[in-house]
Amino acid sequence: MKEKIKRFLTKHWWIILIILGIIGWFYWFQVRPSMIYSICHNQAILSIKPISTQGGYFARKILEKNVFPWDNYEAYYKTCLRSRGINK
Repeated sequence: MKEKIKRFLTKHWWIILIILGIIGWFYWFQVRPSMIYSICHNQAILSIKPISTQGGYFARKILEKNVFPWDNYEAYYKTCLRSRGINK
């Protein structure tokens, strides 16, 4: 059994190389960017200043709806993406 596998690998090494190349390409252009987008989104949300619960009626309504201010979100998000190699 080992001899058949060894013979197959030595005879068809280029197929394995192509498969590894496709897996590497898929990781680099599909999986890695989606992980970076997720990480940067979470970091941008955490970097936003929280709204005080003592801020009155409108601040309480915003907190109830889970809405946060977007003033610095875009700047943090884009900075994070650029620092990780994605230029958008």
